[in-house]
Amino acid sequence: MRATKDPKIKPPNIDAYDGMTDPDMHLLDYRHHMYVQGTNESTWCKYFPGTLKGIVSKWFERLPAGTISSFFELELLFSTRFMAHKEEKRTSMHLSRIQLGKDESLRSYVKRFNLEEGQISDFPDGVEFDNFIRGLKKGSFKFDLVKKSVRTMAEVLDEAEAFIHATKICSVPKAPWGSDTAEPAAKKEKFEKKSRPNGTWAIAKEPDRASAAAWQKRPITYDRELFEYNTDLYTILMDVSSKLEIDRPFPMKSPPESRDPKLYCHFYSDIGHDTKECKSLKRALDGLAAKGFLKNYTSKNTGGSGKQFYKKNKSPPSEDDGNRTDPECVAVISGGLAAGGPTMRGQKDYAKRLG
Repeated sequence: MRATKDPKIKPPNIDAYDGMTDPDMHLLDYRHHMYVQGTNESTWCKYFPGTLKGIVSKWFERLPAGTISSFFELELLFSTRFMAHKEEKRTSMHLSRIQLGKDESLRSYVKRFNLEEGQISDFPDGVEFDNFIRGLKKGSFKFDLVKKSVRTMAEVLDEAEAFIHATKICSVPKAPWGSDTAEPAAKKEKFEKKSRPNGTWAIAKEPDRASAAAWQKRPITYDRELFEYNTDLYTILMDVSSKLEIDRPFPMKSPPESRDPKLYCHFYSDIGHDTKECKSLKRALDGLAAKGFLKNYTSKNTGGSGKQFYKKNKSPPSEDDGNRTDPECVAVISGGLAAGGPTMRGQKDYAKRLG
């Protein structure tokens, strides 16, 4: 304690100890400050009384001369004197009591676990890892830890940080219950009776209104008109580009180094293929031809799919088609409702009446 003070040493900038808190925490703060300055042990003892106040400072002043010969003795004497205010020493038993709550987030659980673990000195990593896993509930995060064979606490914290970040990014607010109009699980089928020409009854299922509406709204697609030209595409482009407005294509997506530099397309104004073989130009010209602008260049219009349609023959049948009847023969139609109806019983009764 008789060592002179070094003017280069800065006094510890920590809260003065008044004897009402844990003395070991005060010693820890003091060590951290003095470690930075790298002084000798005698200087540590000289500056320590400046971090005391109140009854603690009076206690230190009443110590007999020559009581302290090292900073280790000072620590032991100070810690023993105020041991009544020491916090309960934490062990693995305290850590095992930490469990993930029912509605607790993973972030909150990790924070509580780290806070408790920080109060345990010389805690083995394996025991810390085991207690952390035991505190988790069954879920996707615990499943991922087992699946990835995580073995250390550092890996667990990395996985937890990634999981929390992914959950925050991918979380979608749930829609309130009943907001969507759900269709009933089983729809009642409606049936209607329809009579057939022969007198029997048929049960026909009423079509679903939603299906019928969707069918009616379905767009009708037509085959695209295809045209054959009597002149090559390059010549047509050069002739009509100044007269008609042609829709220009989007730039080519393929990289230039993958194309043939010897072939040039005037429609794209880029290399890669010849103008005469440009499919985009062919489609653009077909659009103009469909509007009737390229009549001088078209030689044939296939009309889409090229299907031929024929009209039904409505002319009267000829005499040789086998439908002639003998003028002396009278044809009689038998059966139907007049012959007893479609049932077997009705037909038998009709036959009895005929004799």
